[in-house]
Amino acid sequence: MAKQRLSILALAGFALASCGGGQSPASSEAPLPSSDPVPSISEVVEVSSEQPAVEYSRANPRVYEAKADSEDVVLKGPFVILTAEGEEPTLTMTDTGVNSKDVPTVYDDMYKAIRTAGTNSTSKNPLQVQDQNYVQIFIRRKTSQNFVFHRDAYIGECATKVAKSYCDSHSGSYAINGNASDYSYMSRAEMSEDLSIVENLLETNAGAYNYMFSKSGDGALNGFSYVTCDVHLSDAIYRPPVDGGQWNAYIFVNMARNLNCDLGLIGVFNQARRVCEWKMVRNCSSKQHTAGTSTVEHDAKFYVYQDKIVTTSTQYDPETMECSGFDDLHFEVLGMTDGWILNITNMRTGVVNSFTEHHVDSNGNPLYENTVPNNGRALIAASYCPVTGNVWNWNCGAKLENVVFDNIELTRVLSDPEKADDIEAYRDDTLERLPLYPDTDAYKEGYSQGDFVASHEYGIRESDGQYNSGIAYSKGDHYISYTVDYNSNVD
Repeated sequence: MAKQRLSILALAGFALASCGGGQSPASSEAPLPSSDPVPSISEVVEVSSEQPAVEYSRANPRVYEAKADSEDVVLKGPFVILTAEGEEPTLTMTDTGVNSKDVPTVYDDMYKAIRTAGTNSTSKNPLQVQDQNYVQIFIRRKTSQNFVFHRDAYIGECATKVAKSYCDSHSGSYAINGNASDYSYMSRAEMSEDLSIVENLLETNAGAYNYMFSKSGDGALNGFSYVTCDVHLSDAIYRPPVDGGQWNAYIFVNMARNLNCDLGLIGVFNQARRVCEWKMVRNCSSKQHTAGTSTVEHDAKFYVYQDKIVTTSTQYDPETMECSGFDDLHFEVLGMTDGWILNITNMRTGVVNSFTEHHVDSNGNPLYENTVPNNGRALIAASYCPVTGNVWNWNCGAKLENVVFDNIELTRVLSDPEKADDIEAYRDDTLERLPLYPDTDAYKEGYSQGDFVASHEYGIRESDGQYNSGIAYSKGDHYISYTVDYNSNVD
């Protein structure tokens, strides 16, 4: 059989995938010259002349189909935006959809390249993204098509059903839809077996997060409206993103009945002072709030209490950009028929930061929107979310590590209407308190969404000890720790 000598570039056409994985470190811009950055590959190997040589190029990229047994395709940056024919396009919008005359076509950050290709594409002018070795990792399709990744490697293109199946069976995987407008699916680490999650509740645009839900009522028993817990931030580490984007960390209790509301803290990095400040925040679905965000508390669904800083980091490492040295906190949350109460006590200083919200209509009359006691449920959460860009950067460098919750206790909605909205009535120590952890009766479901970077640890203390703050815990105490760490590929 005759033999001929081919370059590695040609040989790669016969292998649909290769093992291993890791792209180059991400950055927010890092634009390179728009010319083709791919160097020639001169190493030669021998293959049978019966197999045709395939010469890959910008006009003839490597295209992979995602299957259940697909192997990782190693990617190498930079990542280039091209027309469907493999030519250099003229881009008129940034990755956030802002008109601009000087939009680069080459990026170190593959997620930004994909976002930018998406915002500049139309059905008549589909753009694609290729890596340095001509691997096509995105081309504008209909939304139901998906581009699947496993950690920093590429898997291939497929329909949504296949993408979901792949992500469900491969930890650290995710799929971008065919318009590059959102993640269509991503893998998760469940806190318990045989978990059944309503798929439309997965907030794919919200970054990675850790959620633990309680049950609601069962007809015979009311649901929950009062939650207390301790949040030990003295053991936590916060790191701001390094990709140039804006990201916000969150720690909160979400209360839901007819309405739902995030009640807790937003972690924001103060660049001038090199500290992370945890400020009170709420995100409420009441129809009283006519604006998504606003400087007017009454109007805003999402509102940050800029003057309510409950703890600030006391240590900063300039090499790692890590903030630590926070205080431990005690949360007290009440869902009322017409609003919410949140009290957060700094356990070192004893200072209590609070807000109370009573909803009213446009005429100032009370809005009783939380009127079904059976529906009451709680959610214990920590997350790190992108502010812009639904196809967010898994390698942005941000981190919120080891947020420890303990003493989590739930109390059911009081049946006496005179007491149902009275926080003093819920402080009665004779009331039944139900613990909320993955092995308790009040638990419904929980998971780390986006388990490429999100994780949790649940346990029972095996011996007495203490947190970094000096606050003690005892053998047999339950705890759950949440982490979100986008540093898999960041120097």
